[in-house]
Amino acid sequence: MTISYNYDVCSASATAFICLLFRWRGSIWKCVIKELLVWTIFYLLIAFFYRTPYFLNKSQKIYNKELLYT
Repeated sequence: MTISYNYDVCSASATAFICLLFRWRGSIWKCVIKELLVWTIFYLLIAFFYRTPYFLNKSQKIYNKELLYT
């Protein structure tokens, strides 16, 4: 089933066009939302553990302090 958005696209302002991207009938977001959420969660977990000082050894903590002061 093809869904036509031609009239909505040609008469839309910039904000309406962004809202048009989030329509769920035939939307690209419908295909990628699960993968995007999984990737984002894994990225945030890795970034949190990488930047948390509790998981760094002594030399890594010293190196991070030097980076902050230069």
